[in-house]
Amino acid sequence: MVKILEFPTKERKAENILQQLEAGSMQLEEMYDKLDSLHEMLHKAEEEASCMEAKFNDDIKEYAKYVAVGDIPVRLVQYSSEANIVVDAEGMQFSFDWENKDET
Repeated sequence: MVKILEFPTKERKAENILQQLEAGSMQLEEMYDKLDSLHEMLHKAEEEASCMEAKFNDDIKEYAKYVAVGDIPVRLVQYSSEANIVVDAEGMQFSFDWENKDET
């Protein structure tokens, strides 16, 4: 006995494609939900970082009132979004000032 394979009809092809589309749409919906959740988490983290940064800027400006500029560690100044750091051509000397000089 010979087994005869039937060629897919247009209807069968359309049904297969429809099934793929249905599965794909469900996967996309899940991915969009994940992306929405990640965007929300990112937004909250950015807001938290902004608050932390503002406090850090206030604290470092307050610290600068009590110590010489050269005594403020560079590693701390680099986290201040309001500090302008200038390094000389040899990279041996640095200085900085504040964007809002009126506040210091």
